[in-house]
Amino acid sequence: MMNPLPALATTSTQHPAPPPHHHPGRSVVAASAPSHANQLIQRYGRPATLERRLEKLTRQQRPVARSVSGQEEAFRMMPDVARVQQEHFNHAAAPPTRSDSARTRDSSSPSALRLREVFRRVVSRIQVISGLKSRVESPFASGIRKDSASVATLHITITRPEPAVDATAKDPMQLWFFRFRNEWVVDPAGDHYYYWLGLISVAFIYNAVMVIPRAVFNELDGHWAFLMLDYMCDLLYIIDIPVNMFSGYLEEGVMVHEPRKLVREYLATKSSKLDILSVIPTDLAFPFTGLGAPYPFLRINRVLKFTRFDRFFKRLESRTSHPDFFRMVYTFFTFVVIIHWDACLYYYISEEVGLNSDGWIYPGEADWRLDASLGLTNENDTLHQKYIWSFYWSLQTLTLIAQIKQPEFDGEFAFVTLNFLIGVLIFANIVGNVTRIIGNMNLVSDNFRQKTTAVKQYCILRKIEGDLQQRIIRYFEYQWMNQQFVDETKSLACLPDKLEAELALRVHLDTLKRVNIFQDVEPGLLADLVLKLKLEIYSPGDYICRKGDIGKEMYIVKRGQLEVVGDDGETVFATLGQGSVFGEISILNIIGIKSGNRRTANVRSVGYSDLFCLLKHDLWDALREYPEAKKKMLERGKNMLIKDQLLDEKAADENDVRQANFLDKVERVEKNIDDMQTRFARLIAEEGATLSKMRMRVHRLQTLLQIQLQHYR
Repeated sequence: MMNPLPALATTSTQHPAPPPHHHPGRSVVAASAPSHANQLIQRYGRPATLERRLEKLTRQQRPVARSVSGQEEAFRMMPDVARVQQEHFNHAAAPPTRSDSARTRDSSSPSALRLREVFRRVVSRIQVISGLKSRVESPFASGIRKDSASVATLHITITRPEPAVDATAKDPMQLWFFRFRNEWVVDPAGDHYYYWLGLISVAFIYNAVMVIPRAVFNELDGHWAFLMLDYMCDLLYIIDIPVNMFSGYLEEGVMVHEPRKLVREYLATKSSKLDILSVIPTDLAFPFTGLGAPYPFLRINRVLKFTRFDRFFKRLESRTSHPDFFRMVYTFFTFVVIIHWDACLYYYISEEVGLNSDGWIYPGEADWRLDASLGLTNENDTLHQKYIWSFYWSLQTLTLIAQIKQPEFDGEFAFVTLNFLIGVLIFANIVGNVTRIIGNMNLVSDNFRQKTTAVKQYCILRKIEGDLQQRIIRYFEYQWMNQQFVDETKSLACLPDKLEAELALRVHLDTLKRVNIFQDVEPGLLADLVLKLKLEIYSPGDYICRKGDIGKEMYIVKRGQLEVVGDDGETVFATLGQGSVFGEISILNIIGIKSGNRRTANVRSVGYSDLFCLLKHDLWDALREYPEAKKKMLERGKNMLIKDQLLDEKAADENDVRQANFLDKVERVEKNIDDMQTRFARLIAEEGATLSKMRMRVHRLQTLLQIQLQHYR
C-alpha cells in the first residue's frame, strides 16, 4: 500500500525504517525520547499522574512533536488497524513535507535539547517511583508473550528496613539498681496469689472489726496482744504493695514481665492509691498534732484495704462448687459489720452524753438491770453487757423491726434519722441479694419442676391415664433422685471446643475404649466421638431395640442392667451390665451382612438404665477426617462378622472392588478438574495481559491523534 504522507514517503526513502525492536538514534529527539519513555511505561506501568505530565510536555513541545522523524516513530508503534486509520487521516489532511535540514534544525534546536533532558528526568523518575528491579513471571505464562505475561503478572516486593538498634537503650528487665527476673512476677490467677489474698483478707477483717471497738470500749484499749496484731497486719499491708505492684497482667494475650510496665500499670489503678493510704502510720503521726481522738481510732484508714477482701471473695466464688452460699456469706458479713460499727457509735454517743441520762441513752430499755440498793450502775456493766445491748439496739434500728424509745435531744434525733436512712438502704440491698441468691440456688430445680408439671398437665389434657402416666411420673422421680435433671449439653456449651472435648474425654474416654472397634484408633477420633455421645434413660420394661429394626445407633451401658430376650419376651438369652456394648456393627455400613444391617435380638431394660448412644451419621461425620481409622474399624468389624459367620465374603469382596474403582474414578475427575482450573487461570492471565496491552496502545493512539489535530489546526 502506497504511503499517503509525502513526508513519511520521503523519510522512508532517505532513512530506511528501523526493525521492530530497533530504537532510533539519539539524533532524532522526538522519535527517541518519547519512544524510550513509552517503552519504559509499557514495561513498568503508567501512573495516572505521569500520564498527565507526559501529555502536557508533549503539547508544550509542539514544534519538535511535528518533526517527520517523530511522526515516523509514532506511525511505527501503532497497531495495524490504527495504522490504516492513520493513513486515511494523513491522506485527507496532506501535511506539507519538511526537508532534512529542517529536521536537523529541530533535533539540534534548544527546544529539542530541553525536551531530551525533560524526558531523561521523567524516565529516571518513573524508575525511582516504580521501584521495580525485576519482574516475576506468572506460573500460567508458558504460552503467552513475554510482555503480556509480565504486565498481567507484575508483582511488587517491598522490603522494609530493619529498625536500627539503639545500643544505649535500657534493658527492659532492669529496674533501678538491680536486674529483675521473670520468676519474680506474681501470677494473679495462680494459687499462691489466691492464698495471699486470703491472708490479707484476714488482716482486713481484724482491722474492720477491732479498730472502732478499741476506740470506744476502754476494756480493749492498751492490751499488748492488740499491739502485736496491729503491727503484724501493718507488715502484711506493706508487703502487699510490692506483691500487687509486680503482679503480671495480660497484654495481647501474653503475660507481661517487664518491671517498669508492671509498676506503671499498678500506679495507674485506683487500688494503688488505697494501698498507700491504708499504710500511712496515722497512729504514730496524729498524737503529735494535739488531737484528742482515741489512739485506736486513728487506725481507721486500715479499712481501705477492702478492695483485696472483695477480690478474694470473687476468687473464692469462682473456685468453689457452691458460689451462691459464699455470696450469701459475703452479704451477711457486710451487714453484720455495719451493725457492729453502729452499735459502737451508739455506746460512744451515750458515754459522751452521759450514761442513763435519758430514756434513749444507754442502757435505754435495759434500765431494769439497775438497782441502786445493790450499788449497781452502768459503770459496773461488763464488756459483753455493753456490747450486746448496743448491738441489739442497732439491729432494731437498722432493720426497723421494733420500736425504740423516743430521742430527746437534737443530736440524738439526727443519729436516729441517719440510722433509719441507712437501715432502709441496707434492708433493700439485703432483701434483693438474698432473693437473687436463693433464686439462683433453686433455678435448676425450679426449671425441672416446671417441665414435670407441664408433662403432667399434658397427660391430663389428653386423658392419658393408667400405667403410661405412672411410668412418666416414675421417670421424672428417678431423674430427681439421681440428680440427672441437668442438661449436660447446654451446661457445657459455654466452654471452648478444646476444653469441652478435654472434659468429655476425662468423663467418657474409658467408656468409649471398651468398644472393640474403637480400640487403638487415633486419639483425635475419640475426642470427636465423645462430644457426640448422648445420654438416654430407660425405665423398667422399656425396649432399647427390637429384632428386625434398622440399626442406626450403638449403645454403651453406663448404669443398670439389660436383658437379651426372645420374641416371646420371657426367654432370657443374656444379661448386659455396666460397660457392655451392643449395636456397634450396625453403624459401620458393612456390605455383605447376612442380616441386612438389621437388629438380630431384642434388648430390654430390667430397671432404670442409663445408656450412652452414638448415632450412625455422627460416627461417619467424624470418620471423614480419619480415613486410616475408618479402614481399621471396617476391617475389625468384618473380622467380628466372619468369626460369627454373619458376613457374605463374596459380596464384601465385590463391594471392595467397586469401591476401589469408584475411588480411581474420583481421583481422575479431581485431576481433570485441577487441569481445567489451571487452564482457566492461564486464559484469565492472557486476557488480562491482552486487555492491558490494548488499553495502552489505544491511549497512545489517542495521544498521537490529538497531536496531529493540533498540528493541522
